[in-house]
Amino acid sequence: IDHSTTTEEAASHSGGLYGMGGDFLYRWGNPQNYDRGNNANHLLADQHSVNWIPEGYPGEGNLILFNNFYPNNSNSSVCEIITPLNGDGTYMIEEHQPFGPDDYTWMYSGGFVSQAQGGAFRLANGNTLITEATDSYIFEVTPSGETVWDYDYPSSMALIARAERYTYDQFDNGPEGND
Repeated sequence: IDHSTTTEEAASHSGGLYGMGGDFLYRWGNPQNYDRGNNANHLLADQHSVNWIPEGYPGEGNLILFNNFYPNNSNSSVCEIITPLNGDGTYMIEEHQPFGPDDYTWMYSGGFVSQAQGGAFRLANGNTLITEATDSYIFEVTPSGETVWDYDYPSSMALIARAERYTYDQFDNGPEGND
């Protein structure tokens, strides 16, 4: 959605920085929702924590997200995609075709499932930190899917939707004399 639109422009199909008013700039994962596909094109189910991979990280500029109930109802997954971005900041879409890409750049589905929410963040080392919200379970996987770290919060009453991992050097920038 183009956040540069006025309220009047957002109610139309024109205006704002990208000239599309309140229309979606990009949609991906279920083109049936915008009459450009069918159930066979459905790649997302109850997605959460969609975020850009930061500059300087492996996959920078790609989107990463937590996908509940995919590839089936008894598993969740984490997916990374490369968006079809044009040089002017708009997204490429061919007439009568859904937004690309046709598939994930990377997907991890290691037998985990979250009934609600969940989070995924790419780390600077190329690994991905995943939060399985309904089990309050946080774990880190390599690009090849090996779990290298995990934490299982010992409470059945907690719901941890997202977690981020900070490096030690992120705490070294305090006021002088307080290092």
